[in-house]
Amino acid sequence: MIVDGIFLENSIQKTIKSYKEIYPDRSFSYPDLQDVVSSIISTYDYFKSNEKIINCYVFYYTEYEEIGITKLKFTIDSGVECKIFVEKTNEFICFEIIDHLERIINTENIILIANDIVYEKTLNEIKEKGIDVILVTSRKNEGRMFTEHKWGNITYPLATSIGLKHHEW
Repeated sequence: MIVDGIFLENSIQKTIKSYKEIYPDRSFSYPDLQDVVSSIISTYDYFKSNEKIINCYVFYYTEYEEIGITKLKFTIDSGVECKIFVEKTNEFICFEIIDHLERIINTENIILIANDIVYEKTLNEIKEKGIDVILVTSRKNEGRMFTEHKWGNITYPLATSIGLKHHEW
């Protein structure tokens, strides 16, 4: 799993704001990263297997305050072990993510959490090689990538991670 940390942070803030408007009497707490990762995996991991470890790489700018992390290694409900690696850079996050995608492309199943159109070319090249990536992004048109990869809306796993039940999405 590869995460654009800035996109994730912005998506969490928008999700909390949206659901506060829908459920004004409820309070929503800011989720820990492992809760978000668990929700994304539960919702969009189509590469399911009985025994596996999911490595989650989260990319941030060096000076950016990242989402809270209480555990760097944990097991989700389905018994899958997850390891979180936080990568900080002074460069553009998108270039770091593209480099990472190109390094791991033949060794891992990939879930990409991002919405920057700059990824579109790389994702299309990956698809031409016959490799599938699950893209978790926003439903808004801003930064929307046009690829033939399966994709899902980031709002739904985030809604779960802030405490909503599936029927409340």
